[in-house]
Amino acid sequence: MRLTGHYRQGMYSGALAEVRENVAKYGSIGQCEFVQGLFSDSLRAIPAKFVFAFIDVDLTSSMKDCIRQIWPRLADEGLVYTDVSCDMEVVRVWFDDGWWQKELGQRAPGYVGTGCGLPVSVNGSSLGYVQKIADVNKSYERGSWFAGS
Repeated sequence: MRLTGHYRQGMYSGALAEVRENVAKYGSIGQCEFVQGLFSDSLRAIPAKFVFAFIDVDLTSSMKDCIRQIWPRLADEGLVYTDVSCDMEVVRVWFDDGWWQKELGQRAPGYVGTGCGLPVSVNGSSLGYVQKIADVNKSYERGSWFAGS
């Protein structure tokens, strides 16, 4: 995105062999299961519940596909991190109440780091996150230590 100012479909695509090689080199390949396919299809094949997800997509349509499949299976208080905080077109979906109501039957949760990313380095960051909160009143009750509670 820094070179072109926008994403194009397929711009960051990689063959499965290339992905496996990178994970083996920089990660823990023994902890990974690779499922090929479009997000809209491949995520359905994974029956798991989630407490954490890291979504690395570049297109709004891909983000929506991931949210549709991950959010309903995300545990309450679970977290979703992404690396698209600076891409307002993609981040906008986290604030789109109409889309969230239609697709998931709830208000949009918002997104921490919108526009600038989380301040994790002096060079900036494209990281951001959202936390699934089923009951805002319960999750943000004042602690007994807080004066006036």
